[in-house]
Amino acid sequence: MEVEYPWVREELIERLNELSNPIWQKQAWIEKKFDTDSYFYNFDSMIHFFLDDWRFQDNIKEYIGIILKSEEEAQSITKLVATLFKVLHAVDAEGKSSDDDHITHPFWSSVISAAREALDAFSRAEYNGFPKKAD
Repeated sequence: MEVEYPWVREELIERLNELSNPIWQKQAWIEKKFDTDSYFYNFDSMIHFFLDDWRFQDNIKEYIGIILKSEEEAQSITKLVATLFKVLHAVDAEGKSSDDDHITHPFWSSVISAAREALDAFSRAEYNGFPKKAD
């Protein structure tokens, strides 16, 4: 299945890769080892991508055919967003707010796992459940 906005899909996959990589997160968001002018090299921008820019917490199924290719992808993004909210609320309830507070919170491992599961779902959708055949 092709999607209407493939460039947004590519950006979403890039964000999933970043959310699935705790080493990258520490280097980018805490140690600031990368180009700080880039939009996604801060934690807030990542959260805004999922919750404000695309509002994935709202009727995610509307994005099938637009950005997403399958129900499985939609479910995986729903799970990821739920885990993001869980971390945001927990950190806020503890009176904390730094990027480090978020990515070192015990719930953050659930975000990493959910992002990895989403990447797996995207991979299955890309190849209709089968590995790409070598040419």
